[in-house]
Amino acid sequence: GRQMSAHLSDPALRVLSLVGPVGNNALQAAGVAHEIVARRTQGALSPLVVCAVGDSTSQQGEFLEAVAEAVRARLPVLFVIEDNGLGISTRTIGNTLHELPDGPAADFYGLPIHRCNGSDVVACGVSLAPAIDSVRRGSGPAVVGLQMARLTHHTNADDERVYRAEGEIARVRSASDPISNLRAALLADGMDAAALAA
Repeated sequence: GRQMSAHLSDPALRVLSLVGPVGNNALQAAGVAHEIVARRTQGALSPLVVCAVGDSTSQQGEFLEAVAEAVRARLPVLFVIEDNGLGISTRTIGNTLHELPDGPAADFYGLPIHRCNGSDVVACGVSLAPAIDSVRRGSGPAVVGLQMARLTHHTNADDERVYRAEGEIARVRSASDPISNLRAALLADGMDAAALAA
């Protein structure tokens, strides 16, 4: 784990360090999934590999190759595309394979895209459970499109105020934070505020 903060690892917890070049983590995910298949025990619920990328990274050749290989070999990979509509400072809406200009694509490499509001943790858990179960049971990979807002700068070297209006920044921070939204949902569901604070 002695790398940059985005590259933490803990082999005991099966959290592998990411590779640095954008998109290469998808190839690494496919490789780990091949090993899971090789070690799979008949009838046992299989582990899966979660590969998270941004919407711009989903256009990288490495990502596309990894999805194609996962489809070909029916690998247990859950590909999560965190779609915030930005590729660092460039708008991506209408420019990705998983969201065509005329509306959402029906599928991606023959896989249905499971779409979810990434700022609603409870809804994501409910709607993604069948996809996760399917991957674990050996049906092959799944693709998840999480619609979400980027709540801050891309990196500490970035200044989002150069390409995002102040109103947009304020709006997404007030309405799109999944932690604030989860807190509000738990309180609305009857959880005690003091217990939640504790």
